[in-house]
Amino acid sequence: MIGAGGHAAVCFDVLVKNQQNKNLLGVITPDIEAGSYWQPLNLVSLGNDQSGLALINSNDSIGFINGCGFLPRNSLRYRLYQEYKSKGASFTTLIHPSAIVSHYANLSEGVQVMAGACLQIGCDINQNTIINTRAVVEHHVSIGAHCHIAPGSIICGDTVVKDHVFIGTGAVILQGITIGTGAIIGAGVTVKSDVAEKAILK
Repeated sequence: MIGAGGHAAVCFDVLVKNQQNKNLLGVITPDIEAGSYWQPLNLVSLGNDQSGLALINSNDSIGFINGCGFLPRNSLRYRLYQEYKSKGASFTTLIHPSAIVSHYANLSEGVQVMAGACLQIGCDINQNTIINTRAVVEHHVSIGAHCHIAPGSIICGDTVVKDHVFIGTGAVILQGITIGTGAIIGAGVTVKSDVAEKAILK
């Protein structure tokens, strides 16, 4: 797992709930010396990204988890994903067992669906996107790559969310809206019309 912060801890909890945590080799972080342990989760540090990238060639079956969170205008999560992918890494898709995910939803590589989230029929969620705790993504919604749908937000049906979009906690996107690439929707905002690329709604 890449990272050892709050989002990484939540990802680890998903692994525990899915009984997959015993397969985790450790965490990749420059903040903890290799061989030391990330407490209180008792996960060994594998070292920095140089060590992490070396794992790609050592074992083709290793899957990576992007434990770096997503903050507006902070591209670290995206940059780490791109760097590891450029070296041939594959990313594991995480789904918390309490999430409701339609059999007819499509989740791409590295998507993370957290506790209590709901993804309805016809959803298309692209790579490295986070659907966070209790977020609702209604029918036939398309969400681009490298997005963060924050806790408690609601995206109504037939909406299109482009790449690199941040939708804040408790925001509501009404039906059929298009949100442009790189837009930021603030916490609690109700969106009633299309949003331009890189726009900020507060």
